[in-house]
Order: sequence, then C-alpha cells, then structure tokens
Amino acid sequence: MIIRVNWAVPVTTPGEIPTLKMYHTYQASEYFVEFNLNPNGTTDSIRLMLDGDKHDISLSGDDVAYIMNDEGKTIDSIRT
Repeated sequence: MIIRVNWAVPVTTPGEIPTLKMYHTYQASEYFVEFNLNPNGTTDSIRLMLDGDKHDISLSGDDVAYIMNDEGKTIDSIRT
C-alpha cells in the first residue's frame, strides 16, 4: 500500500491562504494508528507506524494521511 502524508502548512498572517502543500509518500505492507488524547479527551496527536517501527510518524494540527492501495485508490484516511 501507499501512504501519503499531507503536512499542514502554518498560516502566519490572519486571513492568509496557504499555497504551498508539503507531503511525503511511503510504501508499506501494514500500518498501525495510536491516538494520543489530551486531558479533556480530544485528540492531541496521532502516531502512525508503518511496517512495525520502520516509519514512526507523528501527525498533529491539520495533518492528513491517506492510505491507498497499490492502484492509488484511497482506502482509509487519518485526520488530526
């Protein structure tokens, strides 16, 4: 499977629309998701592990990970 992680682009000026999108792509045979909750019970960050601990990715803010099959069709998405 293919995993594409779209990183949130910080906006420095109120009302500014971010134009640059940053992403990484990974290839893996399995993935595991761990939700880290803050004291009020909402998601603080998400830990995405690919192929055991081969890739250990921390998602937060507005980061999004798309899990796709080998043909590129999205089969799951993980949003913070």
